[in-house]
Amino acid sequence: ARFEDADPIRIWSVENGQLLKQWTVRGSAKATHISVTPNGDLLAVSSDTITRRDTESGKLAFRNQLDTFQGIRSFAVSSDHSLLAVGHLDFNIFKSAPKGADVTLWNAETGKLEKRLLPGHKESINSIAFSPDGRRLASASNDKTVRIWNVQTGELLRILEGHTEGVQAVSFSPDSRRVISASSTGNDDKVRVWDAATGRLVKTLDERGVHTIQFSPDGRTLALAGSSIRLLDAETLSLQHAMRGNEGRRSTSIRIHPAPQGKWLAYMGARGAVLDPGTGRIDQFVQANSGRAIRSAVGDRTERRLVPLISGTTVRLLDVVSGVEVSSIETGKSTVGRLNQVAVSPDGQWLATGGAG
Repeated sequence: ARFEDADPIRIWSVENGQLLKQWTVRGSAKATHISVTPNGDLLAVSSDTITRRDTESGKLAFRNQLDTFQGIRSFAVSSDHSLLAVGHLDFNIFKSAPKGADVTLWNAETGKLEKRLLPGHKESINSIAFSPDGRRLASASNDKTVRIWNVQTGELLRILEGHTEGVQAVSFSPDSRRVISASSTGNDDKVRVWDAATGRLVKTLDERGVHTIQFSPDGRTLALAGSSIRLLDAETLSLQHAMRGNEGRRSTSIRIHPAPQGKWLAYMGARGAVLDPGTGRIDQFVQANSGRAIRSAVGDRTERRLVPLISGTTVRLLDVVSGVEVSSIETGKSTVGRLNQVAVSPDGQWLATGGAG
């Protein structure tokens, strides 16, 4: 889309749904990731641009537009919000483009490029994750490998080999001791568990269609989401509970996100449910407006038990304990297409939307 057609990021009042502010992310038609820092600044990422803005004053802290051959495929923020990690696309289909794809680390305060992690992957980087202790970074690529990096030095520590197709998702365990990777294509529809320190393959799980890996807050439960949700004991990797998609069809894609009160929110199509990681109990509690699919969700950082859900051009605020819709914000004609991204302020007073298209 042309720049003038780009859908901006908008700030909305949670209390009354009023549009407070809006900004356009230059360089791309939509934001593919938005998040709010602990001090209330807004981070936004498009296909080729990273920005940070003070939401109170509207002042732009930095805007970094990458060159043509550094498109952004994946993105992660360190737990202390000091670093941004970007996994790049492989543009070697063009003869004039560099071969392979790199991971870059950026200072989240200044926007300065801190490190380019080399040697890079041979193909696009689908997923990246910081370890909870902030010392390491994992990158998963279409080149069938996972790479483990030292965040401070940029040193390549390990190359995890074993997948026979592109790796779609990667995550660290809460204690940073294990790395979990998933491939959901071709003949390698499997999840692999690795020792983060030695690179040793601990176990291969025959889990199909996995695109999301999530640990419970207490680290005891591992959730694998894709065509179904399967809850595993994080230590023994034994299956505890399972939730199937729509009639168990492979085509159904289930998403899962952390929610307040130690819960998870699972959603597929126009249905959503609160999931208790400990018991595996699932209660359907929301049906999207007019049957529109739920496209995104994020847990409120406050203790107010609210989760915003995106359905079409509407953001619905739901209480995860009672299942009651507290309020809704209809972005309506001010939005081009459907929303994809939502983020909530630390004090729960406003939320940001973006990524329409």
